[in-house]
Amino acid sequence: MAHRDDDVIVNALVRQALSSTQEVMGENGLNAVLRASGLERFIGNFPPNDLAPGIKTADYARLNQAIEDFYGRAGRGMLRRIGKASFQYGVREQAALLGIAGAALKLLPEKQRIKFILNSMAGALKKSNPNVNAWVEDGERLAYIEDTCGICHSRTSAEPICHLYVGSIGEAVHWATGKSFRITETQCMAKGDPYCRFTAWQRAILIAALKLVRQPVIENAVGFSPKIMCDFAETLSDSLSYDTLSAVLDKAGLPIAWANCEYFTALDDVQSAQFYSRLQAALRTYYGRGARGILLRIGGNLWQRLLNQAAIGIKAQAAIIRGLPITLRRKRALDLLARLLSDKPGDSTVHTLDPDLIFVDHASPTTLGQSDVAPVCFVTLGMIRECLYWATGYEHDIEEISCRARGAKDCEFKITIGG
Repeated sequence: MAHRDDDVIVNALVRQALSSTQEVMGENGLNAVLRASGLERFIGNFPPNDLAPGIKTADYARLNQAIEDFYGRAGRGMLRRIGKASFQYGVREQAALLGIAGAALKLLPEKQRIKFILNSMAGALKKSNPNVNAWVEDGERLAYIEDTCGICHSRTSAEPICHLYVGSIGEAVHWATGKSFRITETQCMAKGDPYCRFTAWQRAILIAALKLVRQPVIENAVGFSPKIMCDFAETLSDSLSYDTLSAVLDKAGLPIAWANCEYFTALDDVQSAQFYSRLQAALRTYYGRGARGILLRIGGNLWQRLLNQAAIGIKAQAAIIRGLPITLRRKRALDLLARLLSDKPGDSTVHTLDPDLIFVDHASPTTLGQSDVAPVCFVTLGMIRECLYWATGYEHDIEEISCRARGAKDCEFKITIGG
């Protein structure tokens, strides 16, 4: 079903969208994107919680576009957070519309729980607007499908853009199962596809795939946090299209399940390090000479994700760092990055080489099993670069001066401060 010019979003869903956006972006952020999307009339004036027509669907799509433009490269992640908040709002304020009030989900098998909540989401949209056409596909992987998607109305893109939906569906599945599942938009109307299609990876499939490629555990081997490995996979998914990431994995002979965060939560630290190395090697092979720029960008995005999802203590330390004089921020910020990346104390360290700094990755999971004539730790370099920009607001001259892939003992990154 093609988008129609007279498609509308009802007041209740507009209110849900605005409340969730304000919760994530704050009042000033919401007001900025409302102005950018031509919806100034809603500043301090949310619509009532009813099913009367609220705005044209094209206006809702412009609001999504405005949020993505406002945050730039972080826009996808922000929209996913808003999507999660949107579902939580629906549970609190619109449980009857969703059809989940009193639902005894604990009595159902996991797959049936997922199917129930996806059908509930589709049903709620249909109740709010009879022109909505959404359904659930039951196959090897459950999929939520809609050919009247409001997010991509009147928009075109080479990649899927319904990031808010990805967040909402992911949060819905988590609410129904208590587990985090990977939601991937495999088709999008903005790309010219006939509908927007979102798949949910089933845990049984992921674990089966994991058993096929498990590596033997090596005593005293390098470790890497499965949580950060999962964050890396999420960052890849945000930075690359699903089709591109699938092509990278296919070319390297790696399981398609590696596109899914849930896959890596079943690994131990040693396996995470091995797979972190293999996945980066696959990206370098796929992109060739262009790999450096791609991986630097992914590293920068990974730093932002690690910081945004850090524990309260880390965030408190980050706030202190940003309040220091600039001359003191650099080393403190790099010490924080080293702490986040270290699987064991001392895996990464920072040293002063007055007036410059040296970031040393002693463990270097990136280089496990790798050999090259040039340094290969582009993701780490990207994290260092973005960390310093976050701390100071300035770009820095950073070079990997030694790399274990070249036979060095450690991977060392020199940050030039002086002239």
